[in-house]
Amino acid sequence: MASNYLAKGLKRSTLTVALGLCFAGAVQAQSTTGGVNGTVAAGSTVTISNNSGFSRTVTADASGHYAANQLPVGTYTVTSGADKLTIVVTVGSTANVSFVGGDATNLGVVTVVGSNVPSIDVTATDTRTVITAEELKRLPMPRSAESIALLSPGAVGGNGTFFGGEISFGGSSVAENAYYLNGYFSGNPMTNIGGFTLPYGSIEQQETYTGGYGAKYGRSSGGVISQIGKSGTNDWTFGGQVVYTPKSLKEERPDRFFGNLDLPTGYTYTDPTLVGEAYDSGRDRLSWETIYAAYVGGPLIRDKLFFFLSAETAKGHRDVPGGNPDAGFSATGSKYSSDDPKVYAKINWNINDNNLLEATYVSEKYDETGKTYNFDWDSYKFGDYKQPATGTMSNTEFSILKYTGYLTDNLTLSATYGQSRNRYNTDPYLTGMAALLNTQNQNPAYNGGHAITNAQSTYRATKATSDYTSGLRVELEWLMGDHTFTLGMDNTKLEGVGEGTSQIAPAWSYGKAGSDKSNVSSALGVGPTGAGAGACNGTPNNPAGSSTNCGYNVYRLNYFDTTSMHNKQNAYYLEDKWQVTDNFLL
Repeated sequence: MASNYLAKGLKRSTLTVALGLCFAGAVQAQSTTGGVNGTVAAGSTVTISNNSGFSRTVTADASGHYAANQLPVGTYTVTSGADKLTIVVTVGSTANVSFVGGDATNLGVVTVVGSNVPSIDVTATDTRTVITAEELKRLPMPRSAESIALLSPGAVGGNGTFFGGEISFGGSSVAENAYYLNGYFSGNPMTNIGGFTLPYGSIEQQETYTGGYGAKYGRSSGGVISQIGKSGTNDWTFGGQVVYTPKSLKEERPDRFFGNLDLPTGYTYTDPTLVGEAYDSGRDRLSWETIYAAYVGGPLIRDKLFFFLSAETAKGHRDVPGGNPDAGFSATGSKYSSDDPKVYAKINWNINDNNLLEATYVSEKYDETGKTYNFDWDSYKFGDYKQPATGTMSNTEFSILKYTGYLTDNLTLSATYGQSRNRYNTDPYLTGMAALLNTQNQNPAYNGGHAITNAQSTYRATKATSDYTSGLRVELEWLMGDHTFTLGMDNTKLEGVGEGTSQIAPAWSYGKAGSDKSNVSSALGVGPTGAGAGACNGTPNNPAGSSTNCGYNVYRLNYFDTTSMHNKQNAYYLEDKWQVTDNFLL
């Protein structure tokens, strides 16, 4: 939506264009930059500068048009002669700043482009939403990249049970998205479900693509979540925050009951006494959390070298009470505590006006531990401590280096190289005993009609698994009249070590064939258990030591599915964006 206003009565020093929630604009390299364009008097020079010592000067062509692309996001002052405007450059967008006529004493006609309302932008084909740090301060919402992405049209939450609340864009699967962190791919390299994101207070801007994006995002057929972290400026800044989510203010979910349905003729419930019986209660099945965050940033060398450092940790708690023992559930419950510290560090070096270097380091170490207790269903209270519960741990690190070179007014080179490492494992409770599986199939002639069990609940776990990625993206952008040519290379490498699960305890699995004459496993070549001297009707009617086996069997299970692998993907693309007319982009 664009309009022209006669601005003779406006003071140039107070005129600003605020760019907030954006739905369109020209895509910039690696989606960590934006741009400024407009019209001035033919041959005039335009200077774009910010508070981080960055300054770029371009010259308008014979038609008075100028453009400066691949600018780091943030607040800029645009100057042409005595005319000056302050604007905000958002990621992937081009802010229009025009000084029509170039009159140093009269601002003349100013073109104002409003981007905080949905609009059709004929200079781009993509659809996306950009949320800035200032907006995140005001929006009451969960502190996650996925919650920010849900502000985009066509974005809905995935199945929380299986996919952890990941996002589906326009009906695509949650595994068809791509995550980027300061221009580097940060999605889960093994499953492509979810991705690594910044500490919430370190987000400068988040760009969410929902469709129509270009070749550089060829690894996605769903949506793209791209985050840009904060950088230091010439001003020293520091601060902190504590966010507390109390358990007492959370709503309890309803109890859960066994169904009570009118079954078709010939069908009955296995245990009719459980019909309508509560098997799980929503009382106290809640979680609560406290988040501590702090940041500091400023100049190491004024106008040249800057840093930004932030840290955030989330300390969480959740209770998982036991189910109703009368309904066949264990009379135990667990309590879990988690610690999730994140660190973000960014160095910006303005080598000179034409060469910029950025270095980013991000890490997260998640650790959850639990304890199992006796649990009383009637009073719905935890009792005495029994044993540790299964814990989980992951440790993720990203290192990213980006170079931007403004070779000429119309030729820009950018290169991003990154590496990541993700280590994770589960730590189940080991009793030193074997895991007993399918105990309902134990021979009642030997267990007295009551299944023999123990406290060893699992026999497999993810142990010392590591994922390593490295990637190089290089783009050369050339502005030539109405054309924007982009030549790109995007090469990535993945190495997975110890992927899968390892056996951590012996395991015995019980089974029962249809009779003592039925094969235990035809596929494995295991025949019948052998006919006995008595009846074989599957009831405990055979004394211990009887030769009748009744199809009962047990086997020792050895199960490993760990593997190591590597994968390389090399992509190249050439893109021409031709603005045929003001209202037609090819």
